[in-house]
Amino acid sequence: MTADEQHQWKQPPPPRPRRRNALVLRLYDAPIHRDGLAWWTAISALVWFVIIATNTQPTPSTLPRWLDGLLAAVVMTGLLAVLPAAARLQFRRLRWRQRERQRQESGPVGPPAVAPREARSSPLDQPATRVTARPYGPPPPTAGPSTEHRVQVPSPGPAGARPPATPVNRVARPAPEQPTANEPAPVRPDPPTPTPPLSEEAIARSAVFRDARALQYPVARAIRTLQAARHPQEQYVAALDAADALSITLGISGAAWLNASGADPQALAELGLAYNRGVTQGTWVTVARKAAKAAARSPDAPPGFAAFAQRPTKDQLARLDDLIQERNRSAHGQRPRTQVEATQRLSSVIPALEAALTGAAHLAHSPWIVTVSSSYRIQERTFDVSARRVMSDHPEFEPGRWSVGTPLADERVYMVPDGGTPIDLTPFAVARPCATCLQQEIFYSDKLPPREPTVLKSFGSTHVTGDRALDDEIRRLSSPLDT
Repeated sequence: MTADEQHQWKQPPPPRPRRRNALVLRLYDAPIHRDGLAWWTAISALVWFVIIATNTQPTPSTLPRWLDGLLAAVVMTGLLAVLPAAARLQFRRLRWRQRERQRQESGPVGPPAVAPREARSSPLDQPATRVTARPYGPPPPTAGPSTEHRVQVPSPGPAGARPPATPVNRVARPAPEQPTANEPAPVRPDPPTPTPPLSEEAIARSAVFRDARALQYPVARAIRTLQAARHPQEQYVAALDAADALSITLGISGAAWLNASGADPQALAELGLAYNRGVTQGTWVTVARKAAKAAARSPDAPPGFAAFAQRPTKDQLARLDDLIQERNRSAHGQRPRTQVEATQRLSSVIPALEAALTGAAHLAHSPWIVTVSSSYRIQERTFDVSARRVMSDHPEFEPGRWSVGTPLADERVYMVPDGGTPIDLTPFAVARPCATCLQQEIFYSDKLPPREPTVLKSFGSTHVTGDRALDDEIRRLSSPLDT
């Protein structure tokens, strides 16, 4: 290849980068209309010229008024605008020198330098296979192997057709490398096997979900909503809501027992501090774990409470941590955007939720009730309590009667362990009339902001209300840390 042909293949030189400071001795940035200091210089000059030129008071100067204004504009603009621009330029140069010095001290950073195009190997610089076309006659015989292959051009067509007059040189592409007989073929990794999606009836016919609809109303209602959902995105949101309801139910049951027994004041104090910013799902799970550890050391604990700290229930309820991570992932902008993505997420969310519900089966032995009235029986020396069971997924709670040995207050939520003493769930869970639904709802205390009433959230809906009657009880939770 001649020097002229090689010159044609050279890469054109890159354009010179546009200088950032390219106007008025590099004092102002280009384009100038985007530099605020340039606007300040122009406005300053105009203002000082107008002020001096329109001054009507007598001055000792003998110069014309317009000349005084021009000189004042030049001097004041130089002090208030041009001088700051020069200082900015010096500051930028100083920072550039510091960065260059740091770069030289730390060594070269970035991709390795690329050799010039002339020094790099190119197909044009390698000895290419030459294909020479001969106008007439068969190719001459060759004496041995050669790198030139001569092919015969077909004979001319009809009369008058012009045959090629000169040989044509073409560069042949190198043939792909073929594996030799002794070299094994490269092994390609198998593509990842996608997780099989859940069938449409897997959620509706789940035996674990069917049993969970007999648990406390917050959990049962959330599971019913999950089974009623028909689209993967709706099922994904409902599954996370069910995990949230399960975590809060476990946390409230454990916190109420700790509050009644005094087994772990430190755990209650940490929960009281969490009310300042709002109790999260992870905080409720932490309280439930600490209550399980305390129940393992107490013979008077409700049945099943200690199972949270023992295997296999401990491992099953540990799946709540996976659901909390998925909830945080969804809350921070990574919610599934399509039905296909939601189906893939459900393939891991649903098994985790079923495992957590299996580990929380002991909640069925400690039902929640809302008391209606209580009367004392003199002969039996017990209290006959009329209440409604806050169990199953129906919003109309089933009425019932209980005979207990301690008095219970009316219109309060209690947990009644099998064969044990009822435990008051106040201030963690309360029964209040909802101003939106116009009926009684079960609320849980979510936050106690400064100088504001306790924020209550409804289990069955997203309705929020406030109640100052719970402020003192929640503040007393953190009293061990205060002392």
